[in-house]
Amino acid sequence: MDRNQDRRVKRTRQVIRDAFIALVGQKGFEAVTVQEITEAADIHRSTFYFHFQDKYDLLEQCNREMFQAFGEALAPPDCRPGEECRFNWHEGLVRHFEHIADNADYYKVMLGENGVPGVAKQLQRIIEDVFYRKLVFLNQADRAPMETPAEALSRFVAAAHLGLIAWWLESDLLYRPAHMARWLGELIEHGPLRSDGAIRGGAPGPVRV
Repeated sequence: MDRNQDRRVKRTRQVIRDAFIALVGQKGFEAVTVQEITEAADIHRSTFYFHFQDKYDLLEQCNREMFQAFGEALAPPDCRPGEECRFNWHEGLVRHFEHIADNADYYKVMLGENGVPGVAKQLQRIIEDVFYRKLVFLNQADRAPMETPAEALSRFVAAAHLGLIAWWLESDLLYRPAHMARWLGELIEHGPLRSDGAIRGGAPGPVRV
């Protein structure tokens, strides 16, 4: 496939995806038809079926691509317990929120009232697995055993993390990614009650993990 053809394919798939996400946001996934997608995207049905088997295949591919990008944007560096590994909360989380802002149409729909069941749970699982479980694991070498099971801690913080993302989207991304990263970092480090008023401070510095 030459470069021009590859660009055309990507552009066509993006048009289909955008039309699909908009329709899901309006009426929910189950009510959306392929005919409506092709009309909204201004393409022939044959063009749609060249790229996707049906709307379920379209949804699966959209989710798979977005889940991968979501995890990659969030993942901290690869390190083993006992190694020196510098991770800056702020820089890592800014990248994460920038990804969400760049794909806000998808996340607004999937985390909204017409979102596809299971997507929010999968996003929370990604947050838990690629971020919090990893940080808990890396810190185990340098601290006493926790009374709270690591799995419970990871699940709790991941749920709060996703809740903050949903609030930001509901607020139409009123705040910049850097602000969201700073606030989430402070909530993670200090807890919700101790963070009362902490959002007036500076960004958290690098933490050793």
